[in-house]
Amino acid sequence: MFDHIHLHKTVYRRGEQPLSRISPETLPVERLLELPDDTVFFQDCSYCLEGVGFSCSNHPLTEFALKNFFYIQSFSILDAGASYYTRRKNFHSYLISYTYEGEGYLEYEDESCSVKEGEGFFIDCRKPHYYRTEGTHWKHSDLHFSGSYSEYIYQQYINGGNAHFCQPLDGEFLPMLERLIELHETIAPCRELQISSQLESLLVLLLCKTPKYENTVKKIPEHLKYLISYIENNYAGPLTLDYLSEFSSISKYHLCRLFKKYLGFTPNEYIIRLRIENAKKLLKNTMLPANKIGSIVGIQDENYFYRMFKQRTGLSPHDYREHG
Repeated sequence: MFDHIHLHKTVYRRGEQPLSRISPETLPVERLLELPDDTVFFQDCSYCLEGVGFSCSNHPLTEFALKNFFYIQSFSILDAGASYYTRRKNFHSYLISYTYEGEGYLEYEDESCSVKEGEGFFIDCRKPHYYRTEGTHWKHSDLHFSGSYSEYIYQQYINGGNAHFCQPLDGEFLPMLERLIELHETIAPCRELQISSQLESLLVLLLCKTPKYENTVKKIPEHLKYLISYIENNYAGPLTLDYLSEFSSISKYHLCRLFKKYLGFTPNEYIIRLRIENAKKLLKNTMLPANKIGSIVGIQDENYFYRMFKQRTGLSPHDYREHG
Protein backbone atom coordinates (compact mmCIF):
# COMPACT_ATOMS: atom_id res chain seq x y z
CA MET A 1 0.00 0.00 0.00
CA PHE A 2 1.63 3.23 -1.28
CA ASP A 3 4.99 1.38 -1.10
CA HIS A 4 6.20 2.89 -4.38
CA ILE A 5 5.32 6.46 -3.34
CA HIS A 6 7.65 8.53 -1.17
CA LEU A 7 5.78 9.81 1.89
CA HIS A 8 7.32 11.78 4.76
CA LYS A 9 7.31 9.96 8.08
CA THR A 10 6.44 11.71 11.37
CA VAL A 11 6.20 10.13 14.83
CA TYR A 12 3.68 11.74 17.17
CA ARG A 13 4.31 11.18 20.89
CA ARG A 14 2.00 12.71 23.44
CA GLY A 15 3.29 15.49 25.64
CA GLU A 16 6.30 16.67 23.67
CA GLN A 17 5.94 20.30 22.56
CA PRO A 18 3.64 23.13 23.62
CA LEU A 19 2.01 25.28 20.97
CA SER A 20 0.74 28.82 21.36
CA ARG A 21 -2.93 29.43 20.68
CA ILE A 22 -3.57 30.24 17.04
CA SER A 23 -6.53 30.22 14.66
CA PRO A 24 -6.53 27.26 12.24
CA GLU A 25 -7.40 29.55 9.33
CA THR A 26 -3.84 30.93 9.50
CA LEU A 27 -2.29 27.49 8.96
CA PRO A 28 -2.30 25.33 5.82
CA VAL A 29 -3.82 21.87 6.12
CA GLU A 30 -0.46 20.14 6.05
CA ARG A 31 0.75 22.19 9.04
CA LEU A 32 -2.37 21.30 10.98
CA LEU A 33 -1.64 17.64 10.39
CA GLU A 34 1.87 18.08 11.83
CA LEU A 35 0.86 19.69 15.13
CA PRO A 36 2.59 18.54 18.33
CA ASP A 37 1.05 15.64 20.17
CA ASP A 38 -0.49 17.35 23.20
CA THR A 39 -4.10 18.33 22.79
CA VAL A 40 -4.05 21.90 21.55
CA PHE A 41 -7.15 24.11 21.57
CA PHE A 42 -7.94 26.64 18.89
CA GLN A 43 -10.90 28.89 18.35
CA ASP A 44 -12.66 26.29 16.20
CA CYS A 45 -10.70 23.08 16.62
CA SER A 46 -8.69 20.84 18.94
CA TYR A 47 -6.41 17.88 18.31
CA CYS A 48 -4.56 15.12 20.05
CA LEU A 49 -2.14 13.40 17.68
CA GLU A 50 -0.60 10.08 18.62
CA GLY A 51 0.98 7.46 16.38
CA VAL A 52 3.04 7.29 13.20
CA GLY A 53 2.10 9.44 10.21
CA PHE A 54 3.13 9.49 6.54
CA SER A 55 2.30 12.54 4.47
CA CYS A 56 2.70 13.91 0.95
CA SER A 57 4.86 16.81 -0.09
CA ASN A 58 3.19 20.11 -0.90
CA HIS A 59 3.38 21.50 -4.41
CA PRO A 60 2.45 25.05 -5.47
CA LEU A 61 -0.70 25.32 -7.57
CA THR A 62 -1.16 27.57 -10.56
CA GLU A 63 -3.93 30.17 -10.40
CA PHE A 64 -5.69 28.36 -13.23
CA ALA A 65 -5.77 25.10 -11.26
CA LEU A 66 -7.06 26.88 -8.15
CA LYS A 67 -9.92 28.39 -10.13
CA ASN A 68 -10.83 25.49 -12.43
CA PHE A 69 -9.60 22.11 -11.16
CA PHE A 70 -10.04 19.74 -8.27
CA TYR A 71 -6.84 19.76 -6.22
CA ILE A 72 -5.33 18.03 -3.22
CA GLN A 73 -4.74 20.16 -0.14
CA SER A 74 -3.04 17.37 1.78
CA PHE A 75 -2.83 13.59 2.06
CA SER A 76 -1.62 11.57 5.03
CA ILE A 77 -1.76 8.06 6.43
CA LEU A 78 -1.87 7.86 10.23
CA ASP A 79 -1.38 4.73 12.27
CA ALA A 80 -3.11 6.31 15.26
CA GLY A 81 -3.04 5.32 18.90
CA ALA A 82 -5.83 5.27 21.46
CA SER A 83 -5.63 8.99 22.32
CA TYR A 84 -5.93 10.31 18.77
CA TYR A 85 -8.82 12.62 17.93
CA THR A 86 -9.78 15.68 15.88
CA ARG A 87 -12.59 18.09 16.75
CA ARG A 88 -13.07 20.92 14.28
CA LYS A 89 -15.36 23.28 12.35
CA ASN A 90 -15.06 26.22 9.91
CA PHE A 91 -12.17 24.54 8.12
CA HIS A 92 -12.33 25.21 4.36
CA SER A 93 -11.74 21.74 3.02
CA TYR A 94 -13.49 18.51 2.09
CA LEU A 95 -12.22 15.32 3.67
CA ILE A 96 -12.31 11.69 2.53
CA SER A 97 -11.05 9.41 5.31
CA TYR A 98 -10.54 5.67 4.78
CA THR A 99 -9.77 2.89 7.29
CA TYR A 100 -7.15 0.20 6.62
CA GLU A 101 -6.91 -1.39 10.09
CA GLY A 102 -8.54 -1.00 13.47
CA GLU A 103 -11.56 1.23 13.97
CA GLY A 104 -12.46 4.89 14.08
CA TYR A 105 -15.51 6.80 15.22
CA LEU A 106 -17.22 9.83 13.60
CA GLU A 107 -19.74 12.39 14.83
CA TYR A 108 -21.10 14.61 12.06
CA GLU A 109 -24.40 16.26 11.11
CA ASP A 110 -26.20 14.99 14.25
CA GLU A 111 -25.21 11.39 13.41
CA SER A 112 -22.49 9.06 14.64
CA CYS A 113 -20.97 5.91 13.22
CA SER A 114 -18.03 3.56 13.58
CA VAL A 115 -15.56 3.34 10.70
CA LYS A 116 -14.03 -0.13 10.33
CA GLU A 117 -11.64 -1.75 7.87
CA GLY A 118 -12.75 -1.04 4.30
CA GLU A 119 -15.00 1.84 5.39
CA GLY A 120 -14.63 5.60 5.36
CA PHE A 121 -16.40 8.93 5.44
CA PHE A 122 -16.75 11.99 3.21
CA ILE A 123 -17.42 15.28 5.02
CA ASP A 124 -17.42 19.05 4.60
CA CYS A 125 -14.90 20.30 7.19
CA ARG A 126 -16.63 23.65 7.47
CA LYS A 127 -19.33 21.86 9.43
CA PRO A 128 -18.70 20.72 13.03
CA HIS A 129 -17.15 17.26 13.12
CA TYR A 130 -15.37 14.99 15.53
CA TYR A 131 -13.50 11.77 14.82
CA ARG A 132 -11.23 9.59 16.91
CA THR A 133 -9.71 6.17 17.44
CA GLU A 134 -12.21 3.62 18.65
CA GLY A 135 -10.30 1.25 20.90
CA THR A 136 -6.51 1.22 20.73
CA HIS A 137 -5.63 1.40 17.03
CA TRP A 138 -6.88 3.14 13.91
CA LYS A 139 -4.86 3.13 10.70
CA HIS A 140 -6.49 5.44 8.19
CA SER A 141 -5.77 7.92 5.43
CA ASP A 142 -7.03 11.49 5.23
CA LEU A 143 -7.42 13.16 1.84
CA HIS A 144 -8.19 16.87 2.07
CA PHE A 145 -9.22 18.46 -1.22
CA SER A 146 -11.09 21.39 -2.72
CA GLY A 147 -11.66 23.23 -5.99
CA SER A 148 -13.84 23.05 -9.07
CA TYR A 149 -17.38 21.94 -8.19
CA SER A 150 -16.43 20.14 -4.95
CA GLU A 151 -19.43 21.58 -3.13
CA TYR A 152 -21.83 20.33 -5.81
CA ILE A 153 -20.34 16.82 -5.70
CA TYR A 154 -20.47 16.79 -1.91
CA GLN A 155 -24.12 17.89 -1.87
CA GLN A 156 -25.05 15.19 -4.37
CA TYR A 157 -23.19 12.66 -2.25
CA ILE A 158 -24.70 13.63 1.10
CA ASN A 159 -28.20 13.90 -0.41
CA GLY A 160 -27.79 10.29 -1.49
CA GLY A 161 -27.23 8.93 2.00
CA ASN A 162 -24.86 9.97 4.78
CA ALA A 163 -21.16 10.63 5.33
CA HIS A 164 -20.26 6.95 5.82
CA PHE A 165 -19.27 4.72 2.89
CA CYS A 166 -18.02 1.16 2.31
CA GLN A 167 -15.24 0.40 -0.20
CA PRO A 168 -13.56 -3.02 0.28
CA LEU A 169 -9.77 -3.15 0.47
CA ASP A 170 -9.66 -5.27 -2.71
CA GLY A 171 -12.12 -3.04 -4.62
CA GLU A 172 -11.75 -0.09 -7.02
CA PHE A 173 -11.27 2.61 -4.41
CA LEU A 174 -7.73 1.90 -3.20
CA PRO A 175 -6.05 1.59 -6.63
CA MET A 176 -7.71 4.85 -7.66
CA LEU A 177 -6.55 6.56 -4.47
CA GLU A 178 -2.99 5.26 -4.89
CA ARG A 179 -2.93 6.46 -8.51
CA LEU A 180 -4.11 9.88 -7.34
CA ILE A 181 -1.30 10.19 -4.81
CA GLU A 182 1.20 8.88 -7.34
CA LEU A 183 0.16 11.66 -9.74
CA HIS A 184 0.43 14.20 -6.92
CA GLU A 185 4.02 13.15 -6.24
CA THR A 186 5.05 13.01 -9.91
CA ILE A 187 6.45 15.93 -11.89
CA ALA A 188 4.96 15.68 -15.37
CA PRO A 189 3.26 17.77 -18.08
CA CYS A 190 -0.44 18.41 -17.41
CA ARG A 191 0.09 17.15 -13.86
CA GLU A 192 -2.61 19.38 -12.33
CA LEU A 193 -5.13 18.32 -14.96
CA GLN A 194 -4.34 14.63 -14.41
CA ILE A 195 -4.74 15.03 -10.64
CA SER A 196 -8.05 16.81 -11.11
CA SER A 197 -9.33 14.12 -13.48
CA GLN A 198 -8.31 11.29 -11.16
CA LEU A 199 -9.79 13.01 -8.11
CA GLU A 200 -13.03 13.58 -10.01
CA SER A 201 -13.16 9.86 -10.89
CA LEU A 202 -12.67 8.96 -7.23
CA LEU A 203 -15.50 11.29 -6.21
CA VAL A 204 -17.81 9.90 -8.89
CA LEU A 205 -17.08 6.38 -7.64
CA LEU A 206 -18.20 7.36 -4.13
CA LEU A 207 -21.22 9.21 -5.49
CA CYS A 208 -22.37 6.22 -7.53
CA LYS A 209 -22.18 3.95 -4.48
CA THR A 210 -24.61 5.98 -2.36
CA PRO A 211 -27.86 4.17 -1.48
CA LYS A 212 -29.98 6.83 -3.19
CA TYR A 213 -28.05 6.59 -6.46
CA GLU A 214 -28.08 2.80 -6.53
CA ASN A 215 -31.79 2.66 -5.69
CA THR A 216 -32.57 5.28 -8.35
CA VAL A 217 -30.73 3.34 -11.04
CA LYS A 218 -32.57 0.16 -10.11
CA LYS A 219 -35.94 1.95 -10.24
CA ILE A 220 -35.67 3.59 -13.66
CA PRO A 221 -38.64 2.10 -15.54
CA GLU A 222 -37.69 0.01 -18.55
CA HIS A 223 -40.39 1.63 -20.68
CA LEU A 224 -38.86 5.05 -19.90
CA LYS A 225 -35.44 3.83 -21.04
CA TYR A 226 -37.00 2.56 -24.26
CA LEU A 227 -38.83 5.86 -24.81
CA ILE A 228 -35.67 7.92 -24.33
CA SER A 229 -33.84 5.70 -26.82
CA TYR A 230 -36.72 6.18 -29.26
CA ILE A 231 -36.62 9.97 -28.85
CA GLU A 232 -32.86 10.13 -29.38
CA ASN A 233 -33.21 8.21 -32.64
CA ASN A 234 -36.29 10.13 -33.84
CA TYR A 235 -35.79 13.62 -32.39
CA ALA A 236 -36.48 15.30 -35.76
CA GLY A 237 -40.01 13.86 -35.94
CA PRO A 238 -43.25 15.38 -34.63
CA LEU A 239 -42.76 14.32 -31.01
CA THR A 240 -45.60 15.99 -29.14
CA LEU A 241 -46.35 15.17 -25.52
CA ASP A 242 -49.64 13.55 -26.59
CA TYR A 243 -47.78 11.34 -29.05
CA LEU A 244 -45.12 10.32 -26.52
CA SER A 245 -47.78 9.55 -23.92
CA GLU A 246 -49.69 7.34 -26.35
CA PHE A 247 -46.49 5.70 -27.64
CA SER A 248 -45.24 4.81 -24.15
CA SER A 249 -48.64 4.13 -22.54
CA ILE A 250 -47.68 6.61 -19.76
CA SER A 251 -50.01 9.47 -18.82
CA LYS A 252 -48.75 12.94 -19.76
CA TYR A 253 -48.58 13.99 -16.11
CA HIS A 254 -46.61 10.92 -15.05
CA LEU A 255 -44.35 11.16 -18.10
CA CYS A 256 -43.39 14.74 -17.19
CA ARG A 257 -42.66 13.67 -13.62
CA LEU A 258 -40.44 10.78 -14.76
CA PHE A 259 -38.44 12.98 -17.13
CA LYS A 260 -37.91 15.62 -14.49
CA LYS A 261 -36.89 13.04 -11.90
CA TYR A 262 -34.42 11.06 -13.99
CA LEU A 263 -33.24 13.54 -16.65
CA GLY A 264 -33.77 16.95 -15.08
CA PHE A 265 -35.85 18.21 -18.02
CA THR A 266 -39.44 18.12 -19.19
CA PRO A 267 -39.98 15.94 -22.31
CA ASN A 268 -40.35 19.06 -24.49
CA GLU A 269 -37.15 20.68 -23.17
CA TYR A 270 -35.23 17.42 -23.59
CA ILE A 271 -36.30 17.20 -27.25
CA ILE A 272 -35.45 20.87 -27.91
CA ARG A 273 -31.98 20.43 -26.44
CA LEU A 274 -31.41 17.30 -28.54
CA ARG A 275 -32.37 19.27 -31.64
CA ILE A 276 -30.12 22.21 -30.72
CA GLU A 277 -27.14 19.92 -30.04
CA ASN A 278 -27.54 18.29 -33.43
CA ALA A 279 -28.00 21.68 -35.08
CA LYS A 280 -24.67 22.78 -33.56
CA LYS A 281 -22.94 19.79 -35.15
CA LEU A 282 -24.44 20.57 -38.57
CA LEU A 283 -23.49 24.24 -38.32
CA LYS A 284 -19.88 23.32 -37.59
CA ASN A 285 -19.52 20.43 -40.02
CA THR A 286 -21.57 21.46 -43.05
CA MET A 287 -22.24 24.55 -45.15
CA LEU A 288 -26.02 24.07 -45.06
CA PRO A 289 -27.98 27.31 -44.44
CA ALA A 290 -29.30 27.74 -40.91
CA ASN A 291 -32.98 27.61 -41.92
CA LYS A 292 -32.36 24.27 -43.66
CA ILE A 293 -30.61 22.93 -40.56
CA GLY A 294 -33.61 23.92 -38.44
CA SER A 295 -35.87 21.82 -40.63
CA ILE A 296 -33.45 18.87 -40.59
CA VAL A 297 -33.41 18.73 -36.76
CA GLY A 298 -37.19 19.04 -36.50
CA ILE A 299 -37.83 22.78 -36.02
CA GLN A 300 -39.71 23.87 -39.12
CA ASP A 301 -40.41 27.48 -38.13
CA GLU A 302 -37.27 29.49 -38.98
CA ASN A 303 -37.89 32.27 -36.44
CA TYR A 304 -38.63 29.76 -33.69
CA PHE A 305 -35.40 27.88 -34.50
CA TYR A 306 -33.33 31.08 -34.31
CA ARG A 307 -34.98 32.05 -31.02
CA MET A 308 -34.52 28.61 -29.41
CA PHE A 309 -30.92 28.38 -30.61
CA LYS A 310 -29.92 31.76 -29.20
CA GLN A 311 -31.70 31.13 -25.89
CA ARG A 312 -29.68 27.95 -25.30
CA THR A 313 -26.31 28.92 -26.74
CA GLY A 314 -26.16 32.70 -26.35
CA LEU A 315 -25.35 33.01 -30.05
CA SER A 316 -27.32 33.16 -33.28
CA PRO A 317 -26.79 30.18 -35.64
CA HIS A 318 -24.62 32.40 -37.87
CA ASP A 319 -22.45 33.62 -34.96
CA TYR A 320 -22.13 30.07 -33.63
CA ARG A 321 -20.89 28.86 -37.02
CA GLU A 322 -18.33 31.69 -37.14
CA HIS A 323 -17.22 31.96 -33.52
CA GLY A 324 -18.78 29.16 -31.44
